[in-house]
Amino acid sequence: MLSGSGLKSVVRAAPVIALALFLLGAVPAAGSLRAVPSPQTPPASESSPPSAASSLPPGCDAGQAGTHNPLCEAPTERASSEWPCPDWGMYGRGLARTFSTDCASPINTTTVRTLVPAWFFKTPEAVSASPVVVEGVLYVGAWDGRMYALDAASGELLWSTPTEPAPGASWGPIVSSAAVADVEVDGQPRRLVVFGAGPRVYALDGDDGSEVWVLYVGGGIPDEPTQVESSPVVWNGTVYVGMDTHNAPGERTGGVRGGLLAIDAATGELQWRFDPELDGPAAGCGGVWSSPLVDARRGLVVFGSANCYERSNFEWNAHTVATTALDALTGEPVWSFQPNPPPDRDLDFGATPNLFVDADGREILGAASKDGRYYALEPTTGALLWAAKAHDPVEGVGGFIGSPAVWGGRIFGGTGIGSPPYYHAIDGRDGAILWEGVQAPSYGASAVVNGVVFSGPLDAFLRAYDADTGTLLWAAPLSAPPSSGPAIVGSSVFVGAGTSSTDLCAKGSVYDDPCRLLFESGVRRTGGIHAFRLAL
Repeated sequence: MLSGSGLKSVVRAAPVIALALFLLGAVPAAGSLRAVPSPQTPPASESSPPSAASSLPPGCDAGQAGTHNPLCEAPTERASSEWPCPDWGMYGRGLARTFSTDCASPINTTTVRTLVPAWFFKTPEAVSASPVVVEGVLYVGAWDGRMYALDAASGELLWSTPTEPAPGASWGPIVSSAAVADVEVDGQPRRLVVFGAGPRVYALDGDDGSEVWVLYVGGGIPDEPTQVESSPVVWNGTVYVGMDTHNAPGERTGGVRGGLLAIDAATGELQWRFDPELDGPAAGCGGVWSSPLVDARRGLVVFGSANCYERSNFEWNAHTVATTALDALTGEPVWSFQPNPPPDRDLDFGATPNLFVDADGREILGAASKDGRYYALEPTTGALLWAAKAHDPVEGVGGFIGSPAVWGGRIFGGTGIGSPPYYHAIDGRDGAILWEGVQAPSYGASAVVNGVVFSGPLDAFLRAYDADTGTLLWAAPLSAPPSSGPAIVGSSVFVGAGTSSTDLCAKGSVYDDPCRLLFESGVRRTGGIHAFRLAL
């Protein structure tokens, strides 16, 4: 949720004190804590996952597709939020959610040192969403419930549109990222900005911010906890997005359950819905705050599900606290991967999965968990290939919460509260740890371009590491600790800033009130969007 970020969690008093001391004295640390030789970066053609733009992808004739894969029947040009270079039109940039770009960019391990602030757009509250940029326009929502469209070159406001109040939503109505797609609506082409806000999914006109459609998924009760925290993906004319009830059972949601939604991109009509609780009672065990990826070659949509507090009326099933692949057309389950058995220990799959190719040319479906491990799965079956343990998490607030990036057959990602170090580079072939970076815990997604890895941890510095060595190449202060992930377009890097007390304060602890006062009156109000650009 939260653009795959970690505002889902609360932490106990001891880690709060330790982190507060870290933040007060935080400065970017040169180099990395540990480094080992990394494999040579393969050419982009070897390290990139199959694209949805392929007319007839390899393997279709061999029956490697899902139950129904339109790409194995005929080329498709229907609406998609995956844009050609140089744009970054959705959370994670493409359908495979690699959080990296192989587009031509002057940003590299030499020039990154010349990144300077280009502009800053102040918002009334935090921006945990990751910006998306299409044809020179940046779209991002904030916790004040507004979707903003800015000129990506200047930061000038083009339009902003308010959403319906959502008093029961955690943190704010808009906490996750938008997806932008050109869609035919009533016979006319429209550029749609699709995103979640409280218990609704919105589609706004990208040109003027006017409302095209709204889908309400709540239960019609006051202060309902139902929230769309997932960042949508648009593929083949369908919007795929998760929804969550924050573990609330049906009697507190008006009967609403969490799950994954498939929505007609042109009309906003619900096509199908997958409930991880299956036929069980509405126990609050089917939340989806992760953001789904689309495996276009196999016709699958893949997502992670949230934790399930022990409920006497709920029977644990294969989709509880799991990574699940569904047939993208029908919503029928194809496979699931569930590494941790009951009872639940708050080990959600909240980070967004990745689809990539390792250095040996093997396809990998990567799933990062709050248990501190990154799991490599076989994309067709979900079978485990390897698992890499990055750190020991504090329950509920540690592990992989922000989404890792993949590039050159490797994985790059930050972890939350728990044992240091908090940044990790992992070999996609076998899960070996390549290097680990010195920084604060992180709830935001990473991003990679040309061997430069960007990470925004909770010490309020945006950092750039060398993908091969882990050497710190550049760092710049932000207005507040981020839970946003960077978007890279051409010579520019864009990232949101601002967070909330519920990230770092322990509910009910003796430190709760002063901690909340600090964040609610301070950090939360210092949100905005930063743009950095090469000075060369």
